Amino acid sequence: MYAPLAPQIARTRAADARRAAHATEAGRVQAGPIVLRTGRREDLPQLARLAQLDGQTVPAQPVLVAEEAGAIRAALSLRDGRAIADPFVPSAELVEHLRLRAARTGYSPRRRRPRFALRWS
Repeated sequence: MYAPLAPQIARTRAADARRAAHATEAGRVQAGPIVLRTGRREDLPQLARLAQLDGQTVPAQPVLVAEEAGAIRAALSLRDGRAIADPFVPSAELVEHLRLRAARTGYSPRRRRPRFALRWS
């Protein structure tokens, strides 16, 4: 395991355990496992809906998505690191999982450099 990620993974797992305990206490039923995967062309309608719910635009491709019970709950652009998430479900941990997965796979947001430089004379 990549050493700098170990504390983040431990915090994320602890947060997941707290969320699961709280959900059980509140009487909610867990929706099921969360799947982290790369986005596909078929995901564009769901990504557009999710972006609209979040009040943002669809993130630049390629993206990682967090899917729960067949619905995309969060997405992270591998190009610029921008994330969108469903504001009506707890999704902060999902975005953190996506960021950890992106870091683990070697993707890092790239800042676009200007193609030309303006010079003032």
